[in-house]
Amino acid sequence: MKRWLLAAACGVVALGLLLYPLVGELLSEKYHSDVETAYTAAIEDTDDTELTAQREAAEQYNAMLSGTASISEGEASASPLPYAEQLTVGGVMCYIDIPKINVYLSVQHGTGAETLEKSVGHVVGTSLPVGGSSTHAVLSAHSGLASSKLFSDIDQLTEGDTFYIHVLGEMLAYRVDAIHTVLPTDTSLLQIADGKDYVTLVTCTPFGVNTHRLLVRGYRVPYLPEQEAAAAEEKPAASSWTRHYLTGLTIGLGVVAVIGDGYFLIRRKRHA
Repeated sequence: MKRWLLAAACGVVALGLLLYPLVGELLSEKYHSDVETAYTAAIEDTDDTELTAQREAAEQYNAMLSGTASISEGEASASPLPYAEQLTVGGVMCYIDIPKINVYLSVQHGTGAETLEKSVGHVVGTSLPVGGSSTHAVLSAHSGLASSKLFSDIDQLTEGDTFYIHVLGEMLAYRVDAIHTVLPTDTSLLQIADGKDYVTLVTCTPFGVNTHRLLVRGYRVPYLPEQEAAAAEEKPAASSWTRHYLTGLTIGLGVVAVIGDGYFLIRRKRHA
């Protein structure tokens, strides 16, 4: 009887471990859905004057970063708002939508461990994600987390794909034009380019090894609502996260099956 209880307990533990990634991803999707609902409601409830003020403050901050800020003769220029006070409506900076890989995630300030466990982080020191000439926003998220796929699938993006930034009630479109794999210390491709409007997505690579960084850069293009809607209707690209999860699930079930067969084989031999 004790052996059966032990076998049952092992089976339950194994099943829990195997289902953890799936349950974690479902909970992650629920979290981002709730945050998105709250963010959308906050944007709708915020006066246009306040939204404009937030955008102008972000643009001033970006101009300071790029060195393009100017002061008219005889006119003083107030210092930009501190980073933590930028893009605060609704509690998140913005949302990123990548239709090809079925990603719709909130973007939060900074890249601290707590932020990256559940969301996309904005890399401090890079342009705020509001667009504009001479800006380069960098957004970072994990790949390969057991509890959430986050940026696990951006390796499926190719040049010509489009992603979107939803910020302060405005939609910004970016078309992928460069994909690079670099060492973590190499930031040369994340610099602001004069007159350009870039957003780069960053994640760890290879899957589970994380010795390098995958950079997927997009340049600003006109936003076409029908294009985003059509992309959302298309079948998403094959998910790297799902593929690795299914591989792990198959291996795990195989191990459980082998252990189970071995257990019953030993029992039969003992009672033979």
